[in-house]
Amino acid sequence: MSHSFLRNLPLARLEVDRDHAARENPDLLDELWVDPSTRVLPIFQGSALLAGPDSLALLPVGAVPQGEQLVYLGRSTSTTSAEPVGTPIVALELTDAGHLAESEWANLRQIGSRLSDRDAGLFTEALGILNWHDAHRFSPRTGEPTVSIT
Repeated sequence: MSHSFLRNLPLARLEVDRDHAARENPDLLDELWVDPSTRVLPIFQGSALLAGPDSLALLPVGAVPQGEQLVYLGRSTSTTSAEPVGTPIVALELTDAGHLAESEWANLRQIGSRLSDRDAGLFTEALGILNWHDAHRFSPRTGEPTVSIT
């Protein structure tokens, strides 16, 4: 049975290296936050910031307001994006859109099928991980707050 039909699923595309080896570093998120090459995908109320009608905005760390949850998505492998191959990308769930409130935002249903492979994969992964963290704030065994690690 051929699985070639999977290549045509709009949200099953990805041009990001999940960078599993780096995730063993307990200081990874702190190091990425001070790395000038790191780009941030802002997420606010389930929507992503747009750079254009068919592309996500990936911003430098200093250009985003404070957020609630930060997750490492990996390194770009796209040769067609503005960022060089190997650019580290994190998603940041914003508690307030701040100075970005007047910018263009869209949810995955509105724009997912029009995004590039890299952007579709980033947005899908970011929402999945952020939603999981939101739904699992406490340990089902102990009731203690859960702690996100890379």
